Amino acid sequence: MNDIEAKLHINSYLLKSADELHSEMFAEWLCEYDDELMRRYLENEAEAEFLLECAGRRIQAGDIALTMYGSALRQTGVMETLEVIRDTFSFPKTEDTSFSATAFKVIYDTKGARVTFLKCRGGSLKVKDEIVYRDGSHEKVNELRDYQGKIYTNINSACPGDIVGVTGLTRAAPGLGLGACDDIPVPSLKPALKAAVMLNNNPYDTVMDCLRKLEAQDPLLEVSFEQSIR
Repeated sequence: MNDIEAKLHINSYLLKSADELHSEMFAEWLCEYDDELMRRYLENEAEAEFLLECAGRRIQAGDIALTMYGSALRQTGVMETLEVIRDTFSFPKTEDTSFSATAFKVIYDTKGARVTFLKCRGGSLKVKDEIVYRDGSHEKVNELRDYQGKIYTNINSACPGDIVGVTGLTRAAPGLGLGACDDIPVPSLKPALKAAVMLNNNPYDTVMDCLRKLEAQDPLLEVSFEQSIR
């Protein structure tokens, strides 16, 4: 541990446990980076809640860094590190943020239902909620699915960090940003290969429906039909 402390930057503090956030030594060290905390500390008005709030502000501003040691492999120090993150970081309430997500995959299940996979980034999403597109149009969520391989269970809501399969969306393509989320930049490289599909007396509508499903799953595919040879 002495070797670790010797290599730390001057604005870093090595915590031996989460309880040390409430120690006098940590409070005195943090006072060097916050005038308001210094004033309250000298007047014996530095409450524990304000101390943690001040630490969180200084961390996010890049003024200080808290350091801990442990090993995930040996299961030491993991919970203590999570406790420090919980106490010093202000997590926005889900209901206080607008819904945002990124569509990254489209599949069709065994019944032919279109399932769009979303990475939720902010807010919350519930069954029967409406998702708004960039042009102002919207579609309603029919189902929220939590997939484990090919097996899924229906859930009632999704929160930031969740990856869910959504039914009811017909326009969301991979890379599309939904809600308050921006689109993923479109790849600059495009395939130059062209291929023709012969109908061989198969119904036009059936073939096009299959091709459109493939196109939805891979945006790089561009399906077109020559009306002159229909």
